[in-house]
Amino acid sequence: MPRNMDTAMASALSAKFLCPIFLVDLQINNETLHIWSGVGNFPWNGNTYTGVGDLGQIGPAREGIEIQANGASLTLSGVDPSLVADALSDIQLGAPATIWLGAVNENTLQLDGAPVVMFSGLVDAPTVNIAIPDPNATDGVPAHATITIPLESKLAMLGAGQQRKYSRADQNLKYPDDTAFIWVSLLNYLALRWNP
Repeated sequence: MPRNMDTAMASALSAKFLCPIFLVDLQINNETLHIWSGVGNFPWNGNTYTGVGDLGQIGPAREGIEIQANGASLTLSGVDPSLVADALSDIQLGAPATIWLGAVNENTLQLDGAPVVMFSGLVDAPTVNIAIPDPNATDGVPAHATITIPLESKLAMLGAGQQRKYSRADQNLKYPDDTAFIWVSLLNYLALRWNP
């Protein structure tokens, strides 16, 4: 897809030396989590991005000339296994996720131009890999988990059918105080006669 980028970002990408960064906006537990590929905090766009450094990894975000649903993935390693259950319960399937590509000046560590959207999609079901160290090893590496979150293109939802129903229970999921469908279930027990 064509990218709209300012001249400063275009110059940074065509320069002899490039210092790229990745910024990720990921909705977790009804809040937006802001993380970036460096270390420490990085302010951008009114938000503070928390650095994950070498513990984070972004899978390739592929593009093609045909209309197809390509995806990407986000991986966080070095997670304490006792925190995996809480982390997985906070992940919302179908939540929005955006990966930005930016470039920083090597001397000032400030952004060169505005970052561009590298991938925008939806969160899919995560996978967890727990590495248990060898009990006979002397390196002292504790058990740790790796969580991978696949991101799907919004095109993946194109062929999906609507899963909503015209019932009071379904309506109350989104609007708990609405009584619009309160009598729908009684229609199963009514014998209505049509007189032409």
